Amino acid sequence: MPFVFITLLLLTGIIVAHIGVSMDVLVLSSFCWILISLVGLYIERTREFAVSFIFGGSILFLGYLVFSLDNETIQTSEQELSNYVQIVHVQEVRKSESGWTRIKCDRIGSWIGDSVAIAPKEGVLLMSRFDEDILPQKGDVVAVKCEFEKISNLGNPGEFDVESYWKNKRISFQAFADQESYIFLDRIESSLLGDRVDQVHDYLSKTLEDKFEGEELGIIKAMILGDKSSLDSEVRSLFSDTGAMHVLAVSGLHVGIVMIILMTIMSWFSKWIKRNTAIILVTCLLWGYALITGFSPSVLRSVFMFSILILAQLSGRQNVPLNTLFFSAFVLLLIEPNFLFDPGFQLSYLAMIGIFLLYPKIEALFEFRFKWMDYLWKGIAVGLAAQIFTTPLSLHYFHQFPNYFVLSNLGMMLLSGLLLGVGIAFLVLARVPVIATIVSTSLLLIVSVTIYFLQFIQELPGAVAYGFQFQIWVAICLIILVVFASVASSKMFKMASIILIIFGFASIQFSRWEKLNSDQITVFNSSRPFILLKKGGINIGLYNSEDELAKHMKLYDNYRKIYPGRFYPIPVPKGRYSFSFNNKSFELINDKNGFLLKGDISLGFAKTTDPVPASNVVYAPWIQKQKGIRQSAVVLAY
Repeated sequence: MPFVFITLLLLTGIIVAHIGVSMDVLVLSSFCWILISLVGLYIERTREFAVSFIFGGSILFLGYLVFSLDNETIQTSEQELSNYVQIVHVQEVRKSESGWTRIKCDRIGSWIGDSVAIAPKEGVLLMSRFDEDILPQKGDVVAVKCEFEKISNLGNPGEFDVESYWKNKRISFQAFADQESYIFLDRIESSLLGDRVDQVHDYLSKTLEDKFEGEELGIIKAMILGDKSSLDSEVRSLFSDTGAMHVLAVSGLHVGIVMIILMTIMSWFSKWIKRNTAIILVTCLLWGYALITGFSPSVLRSVFMFSILILAQLSGRQNVPLNTLFFSAFVLLLIEPNFLFDPGFQLSYLAMIGIFLLYPKIEALFEFRFKWMDYLWKGIAVGLAAQIFTTPLSLHYFHQFPNYFVLSNLGMMLLSGLLLGVGIAFLVLARVPVIATIVSTSLLLIVSVTIYFLQFIQELPGAVAYGFQFQIWVAICLIILVVFASVASSKMFKMASIILIIFGFASIQFSRWEKLNSDQITVFNSSRPFILLKKGGINIGLYNSEDELAKHMKLYDNYRKIYPGRFYPIPVPKGRYSFSFNNKSFELINDKNGFLLKGDISLGFAKTTDPVPASNVVYAPWIQKQKGIRQSAVVLAY
């Protein structure tokens, strides 16, 4: 399995470049590497090792090089972007649930006086509330004059790492634009293929929107077309809490289901279609599916991965699926090294590795006489194999664990397969009157059953365990130990790995128990005052008025992933209030200056940059800064 080691060396080089190892250190390391290699080549006994050493070092250096060239640092400041008119090329326009439209652009120049200075290509985001008929469209070149600010995390507990997410897409700045902020300059037409892809995707979206609405439309568009713009927060929470969130993102699961459906259809025509011809047809149809989803990165990754696995069978020789899988990762990382830091990429490949390594062992544990029980067990075995490998990273990124994941995954394997099959059939037959009605009704029924099924799981006692928080290196160590435990031939080595895994998860569970029982006060980094008092498993939220609760609930939903508990929201009108918390006395003041919580250590939330009069006040960090600059929430153990 040479590509297992080659790919691991490549990603090591990418990681070395990502963490910022300087070129000086790299040059010195390269010099030592060349020196050792030359000595090894000179000595006959070590010649074979030296050749491997040279080859491995070259692959590692290649990883460093492709990442460095692909992520050249652009020294652009907020002042430079804000002081001049920027010329941008619109790449994507997408409306969010909050009502804001996100316009993803490539910055191509700055308009300075009467001339245009060509800028290094970098991405920027424009957030707007334009009417739909005057929105810039994909392909438009517009001049914008806005106050740009660096994309940064708000620092609230449990929030999504938006800064890293956009940084990996080479976007560092955003601006909030109104109608007067931009002028249309030109339009750059996309390539013929790109234009056709957009047309197909828009046509299919319109076909679904004409027939469905509400949460059903959101689920159908997400699962078939990979478009999650119509999903509301309740549906997202439903899928997240039941461990079925991966179903909403068109990725490896969907491509795998489509592949199985296509293989099954091809088997019906085995008398007329030869095996190799069927494999080529299935591969072409998979790329056709990627086309209708708009060639999103997750779909491209999955289709390429499955294409390599399928086409490897054409050689007629025995191939190792794991080696083929790593070959696909090697090619993708050469093309786009930033894929390595995409959670979707990581979880997709870990799930596949888990299936290849563990599924045969788990499936062989039990044998059943009845076929339906055998199929059921095989489905459970696939889910378990994938979950074992992805759990450390899932806990790190999402801070929660769905306790009934076996049940939800088993049900969703069937329901998502039906939804995809019937959904694609509807798109094909949408213009056939009677049949389209029958198919759309069937699709609506499947979606309704899916929602009911997941709601049933969500309402089960202890459906979700919250409170998991640990560093990425802990997750990596656990994954390495899981791999060792899966492939080790020595019983002693296997047992040692399992013991270390148990110890690692026990440490994570102890840290979670500490968070569950901690006492603290948190001032959230928000545009409206929101202070949370945590006493063990009781979380009390203090805020201004009822109309702000919906916004604060989004903050609390992230908070509870790390610090779970029963939530009691309490609106606080203007005035002064005295209360006791954790056997200590406090006074809460809500006046024109903002919120002030006075005690042994006071906490302030100011509406202005004027200081709130009090002694020993610990202000939220942005209060003492200029307006609009925010850094982090304040969390104090009490």
